[in-house]
Amino acid sequence: MSNFNRLLFIVVFVGTLCLSHKYTKPKVVPEPPPPVITEPVPVEHGPYAITHQVPTKFLSYDEVVERLKEWHKEAPEITEIGVSGQVQSGKDVYYLRIGTPGKPKLLIHSCIHGNERLAAASTLGIMGTMLHDYKRDEQVTWLIENRDIYFVPVFSPDSYLRNRYIEGEDPNRRWPYPGSRADNQATPIKVMQAFFLKHKFVGAIDGHTTGRDFFWPSIARGADADNLRRLAGEMSDLARYSPSRVGSRPAGYAIDWYYWKGAVAILTEFGSGSHDQPRSAIEPEVKRTYKAYLHFMQEAPKIKLDPSRLAEKVPYSGGCNRNSRPHF
Repeated sequence: MSNFNRLLFIVVFVGTLCLSHKYTKPKVVPEPPPPVITEPVPVEHGPYAITHQVPTKFLSYDEVVERLKEWHKEAPEITEIGVSGQVQSGKDVYYLRIGTPGKPKLLIHSCIHGNERLAAASTLGIMGTMLHDYKRDEQVTWLIENRDIYFVPVFSPDSYLRNRYIEGEDPNRRWPYPGSRADNQATPIKVMQAFFLKHKFVGAIDGHTTGRDFFWPSIARGADADNLRRLAGEMSDLARYSPSRVGSRPAGYAIDWYYWKGAVAILTEFGSGSHDQPRSAIEPEVKRTYKAYLHFMQEAPKIKLDPSRLAEKVPYSGGCNRNSRPHF
């Protein structure tokens, strides 16, 4: 090949390479498809298989705690188990929360007097029945989805099943009220007061025995007294109980303090006769009071209390035909 032809070949070859590089289309990387946005699908919970609903005997405190843990395990989506504080012996005061966070908060406790065992058993029966009825009963389902209910079945673990008194005093006579003071309160009272103020409950029930009564606070007056009297009357109609004011004057009752601090408050006296009720009394009392408690859960958050209840001293009117009864 002559030098001229060799040079021509090189020029053509190099030109071809340049043209090929210049006009070759770059690879196009396809864009990822846009994400598909979908609404979250609500998760359905319940109904639940609740092993034990109404107690068939009076449980020890350890058995009460185990029952609460069992229920939380069986219905974890609608319950929470926790501790409101510790009493003098170091025992934890357990609660079971049933309902929906962010909804109106209610406090339901019992056995402030340790020897009033039917109150604790009946409260446990109401709790277990509610858990069973979720997604089986329309009212209960609505309540659990629209209320946030804290149950404390045993207020005073140190005196439970043994004694009315704790740390040398009656724990339902040492709650302050407007114009009063209460020093040296028993530990369970301090625990529950702190728990109440932390959660700002709008309604509270204090469960006792006996008498088959629903009481409203002694210090309520005016429209508040009318509303609380009406609520106690409606609950009494459902349970075939009697409604009444807890006393003609304050005497350190828990429900007076709860009302003073902003809650619609009711005191329940479960059962009739002595405090030493047989275990056969538990189921009938649960059936008798169940609808009344549901009614409280539904109606209590609707009642708007008079802000003037926060006055330093509250005048009292009216009487109580049961104010001499010593048990509540």
